[in-house]
Amino acid sequence: MAGALSGHIVPFEKTISVAPTAKAPGGWCIELTRVYTTGGPLLWAWDWCGSEPAGKTVSMNQSFISTYTATVNGRPAYTMDEAMTGANNTWTVYLYDYKTQTWDVFYTSSGTDKSGFSFGWDTYEVWSNTDPATNRGYFCENSVGDTIESSGIQLYTGSWTAANSTDAAASATPPPAGSSFDCPSLSLRFASANDWAATNP
Repeated sequence: MAGALSGHIVPFEKTISVAPTAKAPGGWCIELTRVYTTGGPLLWAWDWCGSEPAGKTVSMNQSFISTYTATVNGRPAYTMDEAMTGANNTWTVYLYDYKTQTWDVFYTSSGTDKSGFSFGWDTYEVWSNTDPATNRGYFCENSVGDTIESSGIQLYTGSWTAANSTDAAASATPPPAGSSFDCPSLSLRFASANDWAATNP
C-alpha cells in the first residue's frame, strides 16, 4: 500500500446541492463527496481518472445510515478509507460497515488523475442555484439548524499521520464568510486541515 486516506464525515441531513468532499494528494483517482438532489442525498465517487465523473452514486437512505454510520459528535457519520490497491495508479475507496465491522469496497478506479491539482483536499464546498427572491442559495434555506463536520483525516505513507496544510491546501486557508456562499447565516470553523465544521444556525 503506497498510501491511504481515512476519516469521518458528518453530513447535513436537510439540504440541496451541498457537499463535504475529500480527495488525497499525489494523483489519487477518487474524490468522495456527498451530493444533494431533490430525490435525497447521494454518496458520490467522483472519478478523476475515468471517462465519467460520477463513477458511482448510492442513496444515503435509512438503510445506508443504519449500515455505514456511527454517532460522532452527536450526529451520524460515515468512515471512509482510500488506498492504492494495484498497478496503473489503481485506487479503491472503502466504507466501514458498522454492522459487520468490516470494510466494504465502494469504488475502484485507475489511470491518470485529470484534476490538475497536485494537492488534496478535505473541505466544504457549495454548488447551488440562488433563490432570486432572497439572493441566497437554495441550500441556505434548507439547511437551517444543520451542521456538517469532518474530523480525523489521516494519510498513510509508512505510518498514519494527521492531514496538514501541505496535504490539504484547500482546507488550510482562513474560512470565508457565509455570505461568500450566498448564505450570510453560515459559519465555518477550520481548526486544522483535518478538523472543520460548517454550521447554519
